[in-house]
Amino acid sequence: MLNFWYFCRSNKAAWQLLRTGCGLRRCFGIMKKIRRIILSLVLLAGAALAAGAAPAWEEVTTPGQEVVRSLDTDQPVETVVRDGYIYIYSQRPVTVKLFSILGQQIHQENVPAGIHRLRINSKGIYILRAGSLTRRVTI
Repeated sequence: MLNFWYFCRSNKAAWQLLRTGCGLRRCFGIMKKIRRIILSLVLLAGAALAAGAAPAWEEVTTPGQEVVRSLDTDQPVETVVRDGYIYIYSQRPVTVKLFSILGQQIHQENVPAGIHRLRINSKGIYILRAGSLTRRVTI
């Protein structure tokens, strides 16, 4: 009830409704609408942040020496994990799928030939499938 009192004191229209005596129900209705609007805005902001956080494969033109040493370029597709990135080398374009350990698909993209990397922010165990190659990846 105290929050209601402060709300009505700070909102001139609500205060006038309260003073008339018959506006008590209307004031509660206004508070409900304001709560719904705030909740909607919070949910929309969260959805916008989640949508903007989608990972994407990026081409690596000059990979680090550790990555180059770890890659076996004789294989058609090879993967390496370093510093929170999954590096993939392929001799031909390949479809790459990334799954959580529970089998939920996290990401899928067609990657052209060359060395590419994907930044994974969440540590854990993933399943990477690139063409016919399937690997367990730990970050």
